[in-house]
Parts: sequence; structure tokens; C-alpha cells
Amino acid sequence: MKVAQILYSGLGGHGSVAFTLAEAAGQRWAHSFAFLGVEPLLDSYRQRCDEAGIAHTYFRAMAGRPWGQWRALHRWLERERPDAIINHSGPAIVPCALHSARRGARFVQVEHTAVALKSRSEIIASRMAMALADAVVMLTPDYARLSRERLGRYLPWRKVHIIPNGIDTRRFRPRTGRRPAGPRIGMAGRFTPGKRQELLVRAVAALNAGRGEPTWTLSLAGDGSERAAVAALAERLAPGTVEFAGVLDEEQLGRWFQTLDVYAHASNGETLSTAVLQAMASGVPIVASDVDGIRDLLADASGMLVANDDHEGWRAAIARLGEDDGQARRLAERARQLAEARYSAEDMFRRYDALLRGDGRGRTSER
Repeated sequence: MKVAQILYSGLGGHGSVAFTLAEAAGQRWAHSFAFLGVEPLLDSYRQRCDEAGIAHTYFRAMAGRPWGQWRALHRWLERERPDAIINHSGPAIVPCALHSARRGARFVQVEHTAVALKSRSEIIASRMAMALADAVVMLTPDYARLSRERLGRYLPWRKVHIIPNGIDTRRFRPRTGRRPAGPRIGMAGRFTPGKRQELLVRAVAALNAGRGEPTWTLSLAGDGSERAAVAALAERLAPGTVEFAGVLDEEQLGRWFQTLDVYAHASNGETLSTAVLQAMASGVPIVASDVDGIRDLLADASGMLVANDDHEGWRAAIARLGEDDGQARRLAERARQLAEARYSAEDMFRRYDALLRGDGRGRTSER
């Protein structure tokens, strides 16, 4: 079966899901990728496609003009002639639907953006996907419930299937041997208004307050529009203790997680956070925002949740995991067990494969 995936060209959860699916599928699918976005195609994405033999094309999107690449995307689909399309991108819904209607390719839309954070245009795109796609993948039952409340009950909710993101638990695994010098906190994610890296800068400053020499350090992986503001705050509040690791590919991320003593994920909302899943698989104790899309992952005693407005709570939770080896180890072991049992790459592939072949497994009970 030939499967085309359309995903964002820059850093984000699309890439992790698409490449993990392709790697788990192996030769069972023939692959082609289209990257669409206002950001240039990441070198790491291009390199991974080349190494895996995945045919790929980049389409530069124009801000505020989602229709700008519709014709080019439709021509690409006509050339590729896939049996199925997995679309991770809202702006690509129309050409996917047109090709599906014309050629009979099964069109599956994946919803990635947290419901509470969707803009008006993203709400419109989600409604279009519900109307035009053959199936819509949502990552959790709670996400499906919230989507139904916001988008409206009149849509064809029978199309919705629940398929959680999967993680390569061989790439993301607990470290062995001696722990590095620490204690060290980390967060991976785009620097956008929806992410809250500044909370962690304030937390590491508070953890080191009153000490002669700073002991806690913070590593922030990723890039984005808010990085300069976060860097300025770090220089003012926590000079010399915050590292900006930049954009890391998955091989680099796997090694980066193994350098951490605590993974902290501060965010206003997630769908199903890939970075938190990676931390779980890596066996790192987790402190994270008590918001949808994170709460679902850590509800089973696998991490600590803190409200975003509770600055002292962030400091205290991180300090506790740094000081209480027993609790940190229990949380880390539980998180790893859940990652292996519920969020494996192979299980994600099996569910998508069944969906693309027309099997109803994974369908939500939401109607």
C-alpha cells in the first residue's frame, strides 16, 4: 500500500508522528512525504527521508493564505497516486479531499492542535476535515469529547477514531551507567506563546536562590518566535544556568533526555504531548502543567502536575524529585512501563494500518 503523508516543515509533533509511523511500517507501506509550512524544511527531516529512501517534496506556505499551495499539492498527489493519505496539516485538507474524491484514495485527517488553543481558522479547518475526510484521528477520548463540544454535535462523529501517538521505545530509553553532573532540568518544545519555558527559567532561578554557586541547570531544546524573550529573561534571572540546546533530531533528543534528572514541560495545552511521551519512554521523572493533553498522560501516577500560575509549586515539585531519589525512581519506572504498554510505535502503526485498510478498530465511542 502506498501512503502519502503531509506534515509541517518545521519543528513540531507532526514530524515525530510521521517518521515514527514510517519507521514502524517499514516495507509494509511505500512512503512519500510532502512538507508544507512557512518555515524552511528542517535539514534533519530531509536527511531522515534520504536515509530511509522516502520520496519527499517541500511546499513553502504563505502566511494567511492557506489556499496558496492547494494547486501544487493537488498536482503532487496526482503524480504520487497514493492508496491512502494521512494529512497532519490543516491547510492541506482541500487538495487531499479533492484527490480522494477523484482517485478513491482513503483520506485520513489527524488532529494535533489542543482544542482550547485552536484559532478561528483552525476551528474552520477541523469542521472541514470532519465533513470531507474519510476518517479523523484524535489522540485521546477527552480530545474527542472536547472537540465535539466546541465543533458541534451535528458533525459526523462516527468518522472519529482514537489512536494515541506512538514512541520508538528503543530510541527513547533510560540511561545506563553513572548519572551526569547535575541536577539538570530539561524541556523540549517550540518556543511559542502556547509553551511556557519562562516558568522553568523562573523555577531554576528560585532553586538556585541563596546558594553561593548555582547547582541546578536548565536545558531548553527547540526554537521559535519566543526564544529571544526567554533568553533575555534567563540572562536577567538565571545567568549561566540556562542552556539553549537548539533544534535536535530524534537521535540527538534520545541522548539529550538521558542527560536529565527531571523533565519539566510547561504549556498552556497539548493534544497528546510527544515530548512528554519521549520523556516517559526515557525513564525521566516528570513535572508538567496540569492541562489537557498532559493530564491524560500522567494521571496514572507517572508524573507530577502543577498549575501554571503556581510558581512556588513548580520550584517545590522539581526540588522534591531532585532530592527524593525513591519517588523520582518510582515515577520514572511507572512512566516507562506506560510508554511501553500504551504508546509503542508498533501499536500505533497497527491501528493506522487497520484504519487505512478500512477496518473500524480504534473508533471512538463518542457519537
